[in-house]
This record gives sequence, structure tokens and C-alpha cells, in this order.
Amino acid sequence: MNITITKVSYKQYTFNINSTTIIDKKFELPSEAKKVTGIRLDSPDEVLLATRGSCRIELSNRELFPEEFPARFLQFGREVPADQRMHTLDEVLTAFNLKIRFQDQPAPSSPALVPYSVTIIVRYEV
Repeated sequence: MNITITKVSYKQYTFNINSTTIIDKKFELPSEAKKVTGIRLDSPDEVLLATRGSCRIELSNRELFPEEFPARFLQFGREVPADQRMHTLDEVLTAFNLKIRFQDQPAPSSPALVPYSVTIIVRYEV
């Protein structure tokens, strides 16, 4: 009987939002990563991210979430158990890049831009 033990790790990437222009970011995933099993967005100001943010995300040059995908669908509140705060993926890596195209847009509840930061968290198997 063969038993395979899979190690799970996490990597965070943070960028700042200080304008309503489109922000393109590219990050390199760790070279030991074999498969991405989860992703989420977070911010110290969760309300701004949820009401104003939209994004397009690519992993290994493959689109996961299309242009203007609402950031709120990749966030998880404190009421969600900690071990369930990831959007589940099963993406085998062919390239070690992660691209996000993020846009902040005015919302009725927050018409003026207040700078904030966004963190994208990736769960991967080694």
C-alpha cells in the first residue's frame, strides 16, 4: 500500500489601491508548488474591497476569473470557519505565474476612493 503525503503551503501577495485606474500585477509562485488548491482575496478594509473591487485572475497563463469578476465573491467573512476561507481550485501548474488585473470602481456606498490594500492568498501543494 502506497501512501502519499501532500504538504500544503500558502503564499500571500499584497498590492495597494490608490487610484481607479486598472492595476495589472504579476507574481511568481514558489517553484516547489505543484498544484494550486485554493485562492482568496482579503483587505484590511473588507467593505471597500467588497463594494468597489473587481478583478481578472490568471494562473499559469490560464484565465480563472474573467474581467470585472466581483472581488466580493473571492472574500470570506469572519463567520466562515478559518479552514473554509478559500475558493477551492484544482489547478496543476504549468507555469509559475499569477496575474491579477484589478479595478477599483466607485460604489453608491463609497463614491470617493480611499486608498486600501488588497492581498491575494494562494494555497498550493508541494
